[in-house]
Amino acid sequence: MKLTPSGITLIEPPCRARLITIGTTSTVNRRTTALLRAGLAERVPDPEGGIARKLRITDEGERRLTADCEASHSFLRQVVADWSEDEVRELENVLLRFNRSAEALEERPWPRPEASESEQY
Repeated sequence: MKLTPSGITLIEPPCRARLITIGTTSTVNRRTTALLRAGLAERVPDPEGGIARKLRITDEGERRLTADCEASHSFLRQVVADWSEDEVRELENVLLRFNRSAEALEERPWPRPEASESEQY
């Protein structure tokens, strides 16, 4: 993420990053069911022909995700609107260090390789 007083540039927007759900099978099932019932995701066949079905975001899910991302970006722009470039740069550096430390603990270093088509579902 690159923050500037005039706006935010996101290399891989957090709101679009691949989500990893940590929890029990029942937690994952409840969350999946909620997404499906709300019409935000749909089940699709495994593009690689596997038995398991995958989830794909629906048009409504994409619309709501985009709206949430835009609201988050707008809020962040407002937060840093009166910050100096040095203050914004300092925040950027601290957040970058924080993210790299968290990713190192999870053994998921940045930058990540691009996800294959099948991993995007």
